[in-house]
Amino acid sequence: MMRLHCTPPNWTAADRSSPGEKTAAAAERTDRALDVRTAPFKVRMRFTRAPTSCHRRTCSSRPKSPAIIIRRCAISDLSSSEHWTVQFRTDYVSRHRCGLTNEDLNRRWSKPSPVLHPSIYHTKGLIEYLLRVWRKPPLVFCDYHGHSRKKNVFFYGCAGAESWCSSDRIAPDEPVKYLMLPALMHRISGAFALGSCSFRVERERESTARVTVWRHLAVARSYTMEASFCGFDQGPYKGFHLNTQHLQGVGSDLCEALGGLSDGATVDIQLTRELNGEKAVDSEQGSGSDSVLKTDSDEDFD
Repeated sequence: MMRLHCTPPNWTAADRSSPGEKTAAAAERTDRALDVRTAPFKVRMRFTRAPTSCHRRTCSSRPKSPAIIIRRCAISDLSSSEHWTVQFRTDYVSRHRCGLTNEDLNRRWSKPSPVLHPSIYHTKGLIEYLLRVWRKPPLVFCDYHGHSRKKNVFFYGCAGAESWCSSDRIAPDEPVKYLMLPALMHRISGAFALGSCSFRVERERESTARVTVWRHLAVARSYTMEASFCGFDQGPYKGFHLNTQHLQGVGSDLCEALGGLSDGATVDIQLTRELNGEKAVDSEQGSGSDSVLKTDSDEDFD
């Protein structure tokens, strides 16, 4: 333990000594004292033995920053099972994508506020400008997410035939449009899991970016790309955790796949057939689903 005593040079030795240092017991505990004279102060450093017992003991060859100790204790307390910490985690800590208004920003796309949700409001305005003024709708809209439960990298998309709304199911659907990009990613990226993709449109997802852009702004290729917080359970990286290199590779693969979207209808038909073949492999037996791809019920974080 190191004690620093900074005193003006005109103080006496008695003034510089604390009451405890005047006692014989404190003098015996002192190992050594080093006086360093600096103008206009004299800095006196005393090195004493640390207490033999303390509530929290930390063994290290170098002193730890106070910030590290505070952070470590805060994380330890927040991870405990006490009632108030459980409630605190439920209300705040688990909400990793809320804004300053404590709202899930991916549930505000249907009616965003220019004051409370300015980034969403102006992004929708930009897409509407492309549609109404330039007459050039976006080829692809992609919202990037991390998934805390499912593995691999995959897409959530929108298919009218799999919508909760009956009018969507009656309207003509063009699967080739929204299936082509996942099929290209399946060909290009080893980290992409085609069997984990889902194209259901659920009622509780109406205010998400993916569904809002598909329904309100008529962008057929509207996706959420999900990358696992965990790792892979299939493909060449099976059994590995997702790292930075994997994610960077997926970004490059996505750009390459986007470049292949204009290859022509003949390629689209071939890729759609591949998707139907992938469904036969990945779908559970006896599921009875008529989806073009296997659908998962685990879409809690879209």
